[in-house]
Amino acid sequence: ADWFRVKGKNYGAIIPIFENGNLVRFEILVNKHRSIKDGKFSTVIHELMHRVLYNTLKGNPILRKRMGDQVLKTLGLEIDADGNLNDVGKSKVKWKPGKLAEFKRRIAGYAKNKQGEEIVAIMSEMMNDNHVTFNTNVLTKFWNMISGWFRMRMNRDIEFNNTKDVENFLKDFHTSIQKKKPNA
Repeated sequence: ADWFRVKGKNYGAIIPIFENGNLVRFEILVNKHRSIKDGKFSTVIHELMHRVLYNTLKGNPILRKRMGDQVLKTLGLEIDADGNLNDVGKSKVKWKPGKLAEFKRRIAGYAKNKQGEEIVAIMSEMMNDNHVTFNTNVLTKFWNMISGWFRMRMNRDIEFNNTKDVENFLKDFHTSIQKKKPNA
């Protein structure tokens, strides 16, 4: 019934479902034709990340921007006054050829007040497609394994105080997707 909302240029959307005036659930809709045609096979991951961020950040625009900024710091990027992404430091990730330019182009296509959340959703989608991976060595992998084990067993709120918190959030999200069960 709501398919018309994701036709055209959109790859997907999250639709709130109301019954008797009460919000009862959300549905993720995917424009299959466009997603397949353009090779956007992780549209569901992108839309799911939006829903996770909504639950986590409660729609707070300041927190969405801060989280996007933390992801950009991880990537060695920042947004200028015109909403363009510029290289400013060392990146903690490795991009497949041409994918950083694609990431920058996609982010630039959003209004500045929407970019923070889209940075996270697009990064997540590109991680799922293996277009970007975090730089790791043996020591980092060991530390990630130990800290991930503790994060899963400690009943603590998610925090986004620094780039490491955001990096862990993205990694944990993708571990949940791969294992088909929630972390923590």
